[in-house]
This record gives sequence, C-alpha cells and structure tokens, in this order.
Amino acid sequence: MRPGQFRLPEDPACPIVMFAGGTGIAPFRAFLQERARVGARGENWLFLGIRTSDELLYRDELERLTDDGRLELRVALSREEPRVRVPDVMEREENAADLWRLLGAGASVYICGRAAFAHSVTEALVNIAARFDDGDARAFLRRLVAERRLMQDVFTTFAAHTAPGVAGVGLYGASELVLHNDDERGHWLAIDDNVYDVTELMHLHPGGPATLGENVGVDASREWRAVLHHENADVSALLPAYKIGAIRRLDFGSRWGIALVRGDGIVYVPLRDLFRAWVRSLYLVVEMKNALRAPLTVGDDPEEINALKVQYAANAHARFLEAYLDGATGDDLHRLFSLTVGLCAPGEPVDGLRRELASVLETPEARLMRDFSERARLLYLEADEEQGRRFCTLVEEHDRRFLAELKLAVRDGVRVFEELEATAIDEGADRIVASLNTVPGVVSAFTKRITEAQARVP
Repeated sequence: MRPGQFRLPEDPACPIVMFAGGTGIAPFRAFLQERARVGARGENWLFLGIRTSDELLYRDELERLTDDGRLELRVALSREEPRVRVPDVMEREENAADLWRLLGAGASVYICGRAAFAHSVTEALVNIAARFDDGDARAFLRRLVAERRLMQDVFTTFAAHTAPGVAGVGLYGASELVLHNDDERGHWLAIDDNVYDVTELMHLHPGGPATLGENVGVDASREWRAVLHHENADVSALLPAYKIGAIRRLDFGSRWGIALVRGDGIVYVPLRDLFRAWVRSLYLVVEMKNALRAPLTVGDDPEEINALKVQYAANAHARFLEAYLDGATGDDLHRLFSLTVGLCAPGEPVDGLRRELASVLETPEARLMRDFSERARLLYLEADEEQGRRFCTLVEEHDRRFLAELKLAVRDGVRVFEELEATAIDEGADRIVASLNTVPGVVSAFTKRITEAQARVP
C-alpha cells in the first residue's frame, strides 16, 4: 500500500472494522485513541488473532474501551483450545451478520498482519458476501478496494521457495507459466524463480491490471525491480499470499554444440544457453500478446463503438504488422533457428527458415494484408457503427489469434527441453526443429485470414 492510504475515514460517524494479526494491532491502537479523542460516533470493531491469551497486548486499554461501549472486540486464540483463527470468528453467524451490516453502512475495513493472515481475512470477507448477497462476491470485494474502503498494511519475511514451510510446493516450467496470461486460464507471473497466481491481486494491487497485466505469463523479475517494487515493503509483502510454487530447475549437464550464425560466424553454444534463448523467444511472444490489450476510456461501454475506437484499432493493427509481426519473425527468430539447427540438425541450411518466411511474406495475400491497415486508417471518418464494430472485432481477433498460435509453436519446442533436459538433443532434436518449422505456416494462415477479412469490411 502506498504511504498515506492506511488512515481513518474523514467522517467520524463512519464505522470501522479492523483485522489484526498479532503485532498488527499496533496501528489500530492509534486509531482507537484518535476516535476516542474526537468523540467519533461510528462503531469500532476489532478482530484480533493471537496465539494465547497471554499475548494480548494493551489488555487494560482494550478492556476499558470495551466496557465504555467504544469497541466491539473479537479475539481468536490459535494455540488454546478450542483453537480458532480470525476467519473462523468472522464467519460465525452472529459476527458475519454484523460484518455485513457494517459493510452495508459504509464501514471502512483495515487489515494489518502477515500476508497469509491478510489473504485469509479477504477470503472470509468473500465468503460472507456470498452468504448475504446473490451477486458476485469477489466483485464486491473489488468494489471495496476501488472505493478505498478496504485497506491493507501487510508485512512478511520473504522466503525463498526452498525454505522449509513455505506455502506453494508446485514446480512449473516456462511452458506452463506462459499459458496463464488471460481471463480464461488465470494470470500467473514469476519473480525470482517463484510463481504467483495474481489473478485476484490484479484487482487489489494499486496499479491494477494495467501494471500486472503487462507481465503475466512471463518472468517479471526485471520489471519488478525496474518499478522498485522490491524496495517497497507494502507491495512486496503482498506476494507470498499468492505464491503457488516455483520455477522448476532443469539439468542440462555439460552438453554443448556449435552453430553458424549470421554476423557472428561459428559460435559455441551450451545446451542450457540454447534453452534460455528458446524461453526468451517464448516470453517475447507472450509480452506482445499482453501489450495488445486495447485500453478503453473510463466510463465507456466496452460494446460501444465510436470513431476514436475505430481509429485506435486501425493504428494498433498497423503497429502490430510493423512491429509485432516483423519483430516476431525477424532477426531474433532467425538467430534462434541458427542456434537450434547447429545443435539439433547440423545438415539443415541455417537460413532455411528465413527463406520460407520471406516466401510467405511476398505472397499476394501478405501484400494485401499490409494494405488493409492503411485503408482502415481512413475507415473511421465515415464508418457507421456496425461497420466499425466489425472492423474492430476482426483485427483484434486475428492479431490475437496469430500471437496465440505463435506462442504454442514456440512452446512446443520449450516443452521438449523441459521433458528431456540433458538428452534433448539426442532424443528430441527433430521435435525441437519441427516446432520452429511450423512458424511459416502460422504466418501464412494469418495473412490468409486477414485477406479474407478485408472482403467483410468494405
């Protein structure tokens, strides 16, 4: 959370609900003192989780506030019988009803504690919303965040994925990570070899989908540091609650080979470096797909088509052809092909893929495809809504489909490395090369679909 967000509501009549895990009670003591000083009429509720009753801090102060009717205190003791935790207390029938009443009355909600504690409290709030409301319970929680009524001050000791007791024991390869960058499969990302499912965090993070959405499906360690999140304890502390596992480490032994690369001549290529080159290419395609999301003006109906959106779609498609298509099939891909055939198919021409792609991109369909975006730039000036909708739908559908198919083609090669590791060259060379040889077919299918689409947009 950014500094200054964890504060009391301006209206002293507004109820507040506080959830504290252990020493997380500290800021709430100040809250209660301030509310008492100004004579705030709003209800004050505190759900406190501690291990034993001996650990209850500020006991006399809390009991005095409770006796004076200024505080409703609920304590959960996790190491005394019967053992209960704060979510258990929250979901008791009488407490759940009161919490729902307070939320309906505009209460501000505060959570202070470790990441796992904060996650368990938010899940309990979702369960309570689902119990009392027929609507989308998670959407209700997101509205609280959007209205600045749900605030968290989370702390943790970040632990490496190898540390004992760390939540999340799944091991994942890059081929699994890249599948999770959309609403259908969820949103995952990797940071420092740990894997996080940030599907829900995207709606609770201050930057929202715009920040995290650019980095889902890939290793986001570099970007995480670039925006200084690793130095921001409030942001970093949220991560462990969403950890699902770690990136699986592969053993390629000391296998190596040589390759002939345009501009570099003969180069020495360790097998582990070839694998990394494949993963970089795969992540590049995923990043392109993430960047292709078209933003909407705040307040716009997503289904409404106007001149600005048609113009944006035309420009985005032109940029896609100039940057994404050419970038995805350009020098980096050809270098990857040269390195790959050097180790996996020494007898195959190193420029074979370059020639095949050049042949595809010189076809009449490919030339018409590039003309399409130029004609579309003018379409918005005179298009009716239905024609504009058809254009926007077509270009987005085909551009996304191309990147999805390209991702799967490169992913097939990465999966061979993950499956066979040190024996990838011996047992999987043909499959690795074959995955790259499907790229011209993917490009050809894309050009034909765009050509066919032109007939449907006069």
